[in-house]
Amino acid sequence: MWRFQFLGTLVFILFMGMATNGLTKPTAAARELSRRLSTRVSLLWQGQELRTALRRLEERHGIAIWLDRRVDPNQQFDLTISDSMLYEALKAIANSCDARAVCFESLVYLGPQETAEELATLNELASKSLLRTPAGRPRRWLENSSPAWDTPTEPKQLLERLASECGANLSGAELLPHDLWHPNNYPAMRRIQWATLLLAGFDLQCRVDLRTGNLLIEQLERPVVIRKKYASKPKLQSLLEEHPPASQRIIGNEQVVAGTVEYHQRLQDLLDGKQPTSRSEPSRSEIGNQPANDQLKFTLTIKNQPVGAVLDQIAKQLKLEVEWDDEAEARRNELVNCQVKEVPLEGLMRAVLAPAKLQAVKTDSGYRVESAGG
Repeated sequence: MWRFQFLGTLVFILFMGMATNGLTKPTAAARELSRRLSTRVSLLWQGQELRTALRRLEERHGIAIWLDRRVDPNQQFDLTISDSMLYEALKAIANSCDARAVCFESLVYLGPQETAEELATLNELASKSLLRTPAGRPRRWLENSSPAWDTPTEPKQLLERLASECGANLSGAELLPHDLWHPNNYPAMRRIQWATLLLAGFDLQCRVDLRTGNLLIEQLERPVVIRKKYASKPKLQSLLEEHPPASQRIIGNEQVVAGTVEYHQRLQDLLDGKQPTSRSEPSRSEIGNQPANDQLKFTLTIKNQPVGAVLDQIAKQLKLEVEWDDEAEARRNELVNCQVKEVPLEGLMRAVLAPAKLQAVKTDSGYRVESAGG
C-alpha cells in the first residue's frame, strides 16, 4: 500500500515494504528492525522539527529511535528523499543535523559521529567478559529488559533500576551529571546494552564486576578499540597494509591488532574470502519488480492544500505525465481537503480533483486535468 500525507508545511510520505537479509549475526529483534528499515520511502520535508520527524517515522514504521542527548531535538531541517530505504532516509536526517544514524540491536541510534562509530565496540567491550561467566548475578546483565518511564527521569535512576534487576549496585555513579529525560519506552535489549547506550551520551563506559555483578562506570578512554590476536600470515599482512588498524604489534607468530568491532569483522570476512558486512547497517537486498501504478492501493489525507501542488507531488512520486488545460490551470491554487483509504489510482485522482471541480482524463501518455463540466 502507498500512503500520502500533507500536514502543515508540505509533508509527503510514500512507502512500500521490502524484504531484507537481516543484520550480521542478528537476533530476532535485529532482524525485524532490519526488515522495517528496508521499507522504501519518499519524503519531502521543509522546516521540519527533528523531534517531530523522528516521532512520525517511529509511529508510521514501528521502529524505535534513540536520540542522543547532545543532539538538539528542536532544530529544523529540510529534506527530500525519493524512493529510498528508510535507513537511508534516517542517515540523511542525521547528516542534516551533523550527526550519524546506526543500528544498535533493536533500535536506531542517532547521535554524534564519534559516539555512533564507537557504540558497537563499547557494547562488545562491556559484554564479552560476561559471556564467559557461569550462571549467577553477573549473567543477569545479559538478560533482556524494556526501559519505560512515565515521568521525567534521571539517567542515573534508569541505571539504578537496571542494576536492581540484577541484584547489583552502581559504582562511579557520581560521574553522571544531573539530567532529566522525557517519558519514553523502548523495546527489549540486554541490560548491558542499555547501560552502554545510556552512558555513551555522557562519554562514559561500563563494565561488570564478575564477582559481585556490580556495574562499574568509568570515563571513556579513546580510541575505543578491541585487541585481537591473529596468526601471522602473508595474507593478513597484506590486508593490514591495505586497511591499517588503530595499532598492531607482533608477538611471536601472532599479530595483535587493535580496531573497532566493525574493523575486526571486516578483516575476518576478508581473511575468509567473504564480502565484508556491517553490524551497524541493515544489509541491502534487491527489490523485486514493483507493481504497476494501476495495481496499487493508496491512502491519502490532505488539509487545505493547493490542488496543483498535491497533484504535482503525486505525479512526481509515481512518475506520471500530467497536463493541465487552460481552464484547469486557472484553478491550481484552489485549496482542497480529502481523505481516502486504499483506493486505486483513479480513485485517488478523483478524490484530489473533485473538490476543485476538476477531473482527470486518461491519455496515452498519462492524464489530462480539465474542468469537471468540460
